Amino acid sequence: MSLPCVNYVEFSPNGEILITRGLKGIKLWNASTGKEEFALKSKERYTSWAFSPNGKLLALATDDNRVKLWDMAKAQVITTFEGHTDSVLSIAFSPDGKTLVTGSADETVKLWNILTGQELLTLEANLGIVRSVGFSPDGKTLVSGYWKDDGRKIKFWRAVTDEEIWTQSLRASNPILFEEGKELAKKGNIKDAVAQFKKILASAPNLDLNPEVVAKYLKVQSLLDDGRTLAQKGNLKDAVAKFQAALELAPSLNINPETEAKRSFMLAHRLLIVKGENHINQGINTEVIVNVRF
Repeated sequence: MSLPCVNYVEFSPNGEILITRGLKGIKLWNASTGKEEFALKSKERYTSWAFSPNGKLLALATDDNRVKLWDMAKAQVITTFEGHTDSVLSIAFSPDGKTLVTGSADETVKLWNILTGQELLTLEANLGIVRSVGFSPDGKTLVSGYWKDDGRKIKFWRAVTDEEIWTQSLRASNPILFEEGKELAKKGNIKDAVAQFKKILASAPNLDLNPEVVAKYLKVQSLLDDGRTLAQKGNLKDAVAKFQAALELAPSLNINPETEAKRSFMLAHRLLIVKGENHINQGINTEVIVNVRF
C-alpha cells in the first residue's frame, strides 16, 4: 500500500474499507489486503465525506456545493444531492442509514432521503456557517455546530421536523458552570447537573437551554462511549451493562446491548480476526489469543 502525502485517513464503520485523502485525491483501500479498490482523481475538491452505518455507501461533498452518493461495491455514483448555495462542510448519516444530513457555509442544514435523493427539510437558524452535523444514537435528535464572528454555537433539533430543542453558545455566559454541569451529568449525577444548568439560565434567561434534556443527553452519550471503550478492550459483560443503563435512560435508543457490545468489539479487532482467518485458510500453524471477559 503506497500512501504518498496522505493528510487524512478513516475506516468505514464495518472496518472493510480505508479511505485516504492526499495531494492526488481520494483513494479507497481494502483494509484486509491493502489493495486499492478505486481512486477519485477528478479536478473536484472534496470538502467533506461520511460512510453509511453499514459501510456500503459513501457520501462525498464537492466544491460545487453538491453531495454525491457512491455505491462502494459498484464504485459508482448512484445519487447526487443538490440544493446548497455554498460549500458543504459536514455530512452525517442517520443511524438507520435512511437519511443524510448536510451542513453548509450557506448557513443551512438540509436532510435528504437516501433512496430517492429528495430534500426532506431545510433548517435555517441564522447562526453562521455550519461546520458540523450529527444524529443522536436513536436518530431522533439532530445537532448542528455553527461558527460566526460573535462566537460558536450548537443547536439541537427534532430530526423529523424543524422544531428547535435548545441552543448553546460555546462562548457561554458562564462556561465554568456549564463544564461543571457537563461533568456531573457524565458521572450520573443528573440532579446536580440540572441544578448547574439552571444557574446558567438564571444569569442568562434568554438562553435557549433545557437543563433536563441536556443533562440526560450528556449522561446517555457518556454511557454509550464507556460501553464501546469496554467492548473494544474485550470486557463485554461490563459493556453490556453500560449499554443497558443508556437504554433505561433513553428507551427510544435503537440498540440491543448484547449486539452493540459484540459489534464494537468486532470492529476494534477486525484486522486481527481477518489475519487469523487468513492464516487458518493458508494452513499456517498459529495461535491468536484474545482476552475477552464474557
